[in-house]
Amino acid sequence: MSTLNYRSSKQALPIYNDEKSQRLSVKQNNNLNLLKSNKNTILYLYTLVVLSWLYTTKYFEVNYVNNAIKSSYKDEDTTKLLVFGDVQIMDKHSYPNRPYLVNKITQLILDNYHRKNWISSQNIIKPQYNVFMGDLFDGGRYWDNQYWLSEFERFHKIFKKVNIYAKNLLNLPGNHDIGFGDTILKDSFYRFNKFFGNTNSRIEIKGTNYVIYTIDSIALSDSKAPEIQNLSIDYLNEVKNYHNVNPLEKRILLTHVPLFRDPNTQVCGALRESKKPFPIVKGNQYQTVISSELTDMILDCINPDLVLSGDDHDYCEITHSFNNREVKEITTKSAAMNMGIQHPQLTLLTIDEKDTLTYSQIDLHTPYMPLLVQ
Repeated sequence: MSTLNYRSSKQALPIYNDEKSQRLSVKQNNNLNLLKSNKNTILYLYTLVVLSWLYTTKYFEVNYVNNAIKSSYKDEDTTKLLVFGDVQIMDKHSYPNRPYLVNKITQLILDNYHRKNWISSQNIIKPQYNVFMGDLFDGGRYWDNQYWLSEFERFHKIFKKVNIYAKNLLNLPGNHDIGFGDTILKDSFYRFNKFFGNTNSRIEIKGTNYVIYTIDSIALSDSKAPEIQNLSIDYLNEVKNYHNVNPLEKRILLTHVPLFRDPNTQVCGALRESKKPFPIVKGNQYQTVISSELTDMILDCINPDLVLSGDDHDYCEITHSFNNREVKEITTKSAAMNMGIQHPQLTLLTIDEKDTLTYSQIDLHTPYMPLLVQ
């Protein structure tokens, strides 16, 4: 009897354990399935976030930039000169009252804005000439040689050669590069000439009758340093004599500082953001226009067919009358996002096979929109 009872109890025990094991197994399987489902959901959400971030980044880093330029550009078989006004790359002294980290982040954002626009404009427009209108640096006139050289290298990293066939004209100085007029910093002036080339120059535009003439109107305004001022005066006299030999030559004049004008009668036009008259003021190391006398000298000697200027950061288009003729002056908008304008732009000059010169504005993408993904 004891043996039978023992066996009976032994046989009943596995039945009880099997039922419990089955319930545990089902529960464990449910937990495993739930865990797998949660892992799959997390993986799916993670993948979705990564792909969304990559798409958003690509859109704002490439498509958004390209679309802005394409919206105002029509591709034609012409000689193209792409003009960059006052890029004025930020340095560590540009905003002295801001914390170091804020300045560093700001600099990265500004550099990235320039770099994206530069790459896109070169790939889309494919200009034969890139023209910089001075004020390449923000505080270049004050830097010592060591810091200046580091910023010189940084500038060329931002505006790195994309189109090997394009010629970059960087030799026009701004007041932020060398100072202005009687307060020009001589060391900065000679340093700029050494690294960027002669600030008064003549560049023939291949395949056309047009020639670019850069005039260092800042040095021309220096009445206290004749060794600097005379470089520009002698150059103007040479250009005037050269024109007598080449009367068919068409001339594009580049000057960083705009020519003198009466802002009440020579109105900038509808493309200017500011509704105020063009300012005629001067201060420490700047002057918004060169003198009336020097303006007359430049126009008389160079006799340009078009004048391009910079410095003001906003667009302005006026007409000068001289020698019984008229000439347009376009003050180019800044290409930077921190120069007090809402819509930075480039200026595009095109010359067709008939030597017809036209100009237009190239839109850049709206600043501040893509900051979170820059």
